[in-house]
Amino acid sequence: MGIMSRSFRQLAIISLFLGTWLLGMSYAQAGEPVFLTGDDIEHEANKSGDIVAFGGDIALTGIGKGDVVALGDRISIDMTNKGDVVAMGGSVAIAGVVKHDVVGVAENVLLTVTVANDLAAIGAQVVIDAEASVGGETSLFGEDVVADGTYAGEFEAHGSNVILSGQFANNATVSGDQVTLEGYFSDDVTVRAEQVVFGDSVQFLGDLTIMSPNPIEVPQSIAVSGQTQILEITSEEIYEDFGFPQALGVFFPLIGLGIALIAGIIIVTFGGGALIIALTGTVSRRGVLMLRDHPGKSFLYGVAVFAVGLIAVVLSAVIYSPLGILGVVFGAAIMLGLSFAAYATFTLLVDRGQKPHGGGKRFGFALLATILFFLVVIFVPLLGQLLGVAALFFGLGAYFGGMVTSSGEMAA
Repeated sequence: MGIMSRSFRQLAIISLFLGTWLLGMSYAQAGEPVFLTGDDIEHEANKSGDIVAFGGDIALTGIGKGDVVALGDRISIDMTNKGDVVAMGGSVAIAGVVKHDVVGVAENVLLTVTVANDLAAIGAQVVIDAEASVGGETSLFGEDVVADGTYAGEFEAHGSNVILSGQFANNATVSGDQVTLEGYFSDDVTVRAEQVVFGDSVQFLGDLTIMSPNPIEVPQSIAVSGQTQILEITSEEIYEDFGFPQALGVFFPLIGLGIALIAGIIIVTFGGGALIIALTGTVSRRGVLMLRDHPGKSFLYGVAVFAVGLIAVVLSAVIYSPLGILGVVFGAAIMLGLSFAAYATFTLLVDRGQKPHGGGKRFGFALLATILFFLVVIFVPLLGQLLGVAALFFGLGAYFGGMVTSSGEMAA
């Protein structure tokens, strides 16, 4: 009983430290998360925390303090929001004020939003309205891209037909079959295109570099304050550096983590974590002992395993590996860690971890503990989420420790 008491005291101290740290990190976004599903969703946020919406038609308004994630057919978001806004669907319209990043992925993307940080959008048609402004970097990919508005950071746009009619304070890079330049460019502009069209009101305060397989002439009426270069390239070289894989590279980490989230939900729903625990008796037994006798080491193992998995997902985006498989594996590992933390704690409380259970009993223990644990995480605001993060690291590390460490080594 003394060993178990000391272990739980260590576990409580480490959890308290982690919880306090996470509480400080997330204080500005405090608020109960909102989960919305349905064919027709209309929701007005009232200084809410994170908002996650899955459905057909989604309309979100009001004031938010966390991140907003919406996946549906037709999505309309008009909010003042402190966190990120991510929308994926058939059509996406985002307005209002976002004090962090915005990502829009759809067949048709319409943005009239004020973005404090970065903006990324991909679709068949991407339109940035004159009222929009972006404080950070902008990345646009589409068949037809129209960029009005104001852009403070570096800007890039790639598509078949690209029209730049806004105000660009930093470097602008653009490629396409036809590029139309109508805006005000305060810094350098680099264009790769078959055809380049100049608007009557366009202004260039920096250097202008045009690369094309066809002869391009800059009208004498167009003033360029810096140097003008016109270089000949092949049609293939237009998209050599700025092709569709680069567009996917921007969104692959997001897609991978999204798949991980969905995979995790499926695994929890069907008791997958509990099933893995039931089928790996020796590893599960050692994992329980690992958490009981070495909670600090379990926590560090968990942080390391989680970090390696996350790095693998992100690196796969760089080399364009299929993220679907990695997302599922990463999601499975996360949910296994949470389930095992619940199972190990439940086991230690019930019989102090002394009795080796058969597969069926292990499954029952794991499933019951997982359900009770997730009820706490879902319905206890903030504290439940902090508990979930701590449990993820402890459970993942303890299970991993059970895989790589023998009973004799743990007893030493």
